[in-house]
Amino acid sequence: MNLRIPLLLASTACSLGLPVSARAQGSCPQFFANLAPGAPGSCADFSFFGFNGVEVGGFNRTRSGASMAAINLFEEITIPPEFFDPLEPVFASVEVNSAGATGIPRFSIEHQGRVSMFPLSSEPPPGSTPARFIATSSQNRTIFRAHDPEPGIQNITLDIKLEQDFELVDPVSSGIVGDVGASFRVNVGELETGEMITELLGSTQFASTSGPNPDIDDEFAPGYDGFTDITSINPGRIKVDFERTLEITVEENLDIRLETLVTESIFTDGFDSGDAAAWISDSGNAFTVTVQSQNPGVTFDLTPASTPPLVVPILDIARLPDGQVRLSWDALDTQAYTVLFTPDPALPHDQWQERATVADTIGVITRDFAIIGSEGFFAVRTTSP
Repeated sequence: MNLRIPLLLASTACSLGLPVSARAQGSCPQFFANLAPGAPGSCADFSFFGFNGVEVGGFNRTRSGASMAAINLFEEITIPPEFFDPLEPVFASVEVNSAGATGIPRFSIEHQGRVSMFPLSSEPPPGSTPARFIATSSQNRTIFRAHDPEPGIQNITLDIKLEQDFELVDPVSSGIVGDVGASFRVNVGELETGEMITELLGSTQFASTSGPNPDIDDEFAPGYDGFTDITSINPGRIKVDFERTLEITVEENLDIRLETLVTESIFTDGFDSGDAAAWISDSGNAFTVTVQSQNPGVTFDLTPASTPPLVVPILDIARLPDGQVRLSWDALDTQAYTVLFTPDPALPHDQWQERATVADTIGVITRDFAIIGSEGFFAVRTTSP
């Protein structure tokens, strides 16, 4: 029997707009710490801390991922810790929206989040803490370039607009000591030099001890331009409307790193022996960052996530005494391998038989196959999962 081992190299890539996401325990800071400086990515994080009647516990959940130009982490957390009884679904997410990976006139980043919970309905045992804390955050890093249709290297003016429509609800009548609030950070810098071009920070806090009037934190520059108080419609509810446009100038063909972070949190340090009223911090879809230019014809290219290069393995072949053939090769856990067989190499590759699939494995792979007919042809297709 003649055994011929052609190597077929086939790479798979994400289609634009189809997200690739990965689940992991940990935190968003860990995800971004391990992310290459020039790689885009998004992460949604959940932090829980509280007393469940027996002990104090706390943990994090995180969802993260990267794709060519768009990632979607929109998904509710349906199983919160037992010591939380949220009034509404708890979620945090981020999505990069664009019409394409390159040559687009604008792109936007949407942060969405909601946290809500009831205060403790009974006093905890002596020596135990009544403190409860829940927070969600969504973080994103987008790498992009701006192009001007005029010849030569142009300086391009960019408008980076942040829009926020944020609602806070505080059960003032319950008398529970606590706070509910949100904060955001937008950083823009050059990727190659690491130089910070501009930064925008802000926060909103609503404390039960101060009643329905919110504390609009002005420690951050430039801070909030204003807010709309609608407590007369629903006591204890505050709505913050905010819009700010950062105008910066960048040089054409430079890699620009845009990082955004939004956090919502609720903290209480008491209990309500009567009818418990809920705390709610909700941003809906309202944390939106949009990048565009007033210069005519300017377009943007979004840098895709880095993909490790495919490594074509060298196959070793050995005949076995029981009428089989043994294939061996070195595998990488970043690649997947499919063993194909055909009695006729003239057949199209999509008509070859798939004899085995190997993925998420590193080291030497060994597979044995029965010999069929007088002649056969094996191939190993290498792909990026």
